[in-house]
Amino acid sequence: MQSKIAAALLAAFMVPLLLSACGGDNSQPYDGTWNAVLPTASITSSFTSTQTVLCNTPPAVLVINNDTGSTTQSSTCTTTVNTVASSGVAATSTTYPPVTISYYISVNIHSSPTSGQKDVLTALVNGGTFTGSCISTVACAASNGTDNLSLTR
Repeated sequence: MQSKIAAALLAAFMVPLLLSACGGDNSQPYDGTWNAVLPTASITSSFTSTQTVLCNTPPAVLVINNDTGSTTQSSTCTTTVNTVASSGVAATSTTYPPVTISYYISVNIHSSPTSGQKDVLTALVNGGTFTGSCISTVACAASNGTDNLSLTR
């Protein structure tokens, strides 16, 4: 008997809790965690017989809250210089400390002024203005005419 009462009480408390995740206010559909990718930030690794440059440029994690957010996308490269042995001189390999180049990204997403049109993405990247649109609440893109910025989640 007690287990039936406990199950009924549990159901009485759980059903409203589960239903609270349905519907609700969707006025900030872009809020959440995104990946920001600026292809310009990606430095290509290079390999020669005397030098190796290894670069890593992961997507930047961007948290949007109230349709705005900011992040930094960084490319970190490590250079190793190799010398070839010659005339009694041993070959050497010197690895230099990593060098990081950063791109500071700030975004704002707002409703299109024209009903039924795509929402507008504006961004600043290292002070340069990017404009574009969101094709859905999971993908947005902006450009400054030469560089592109993409947001996905």
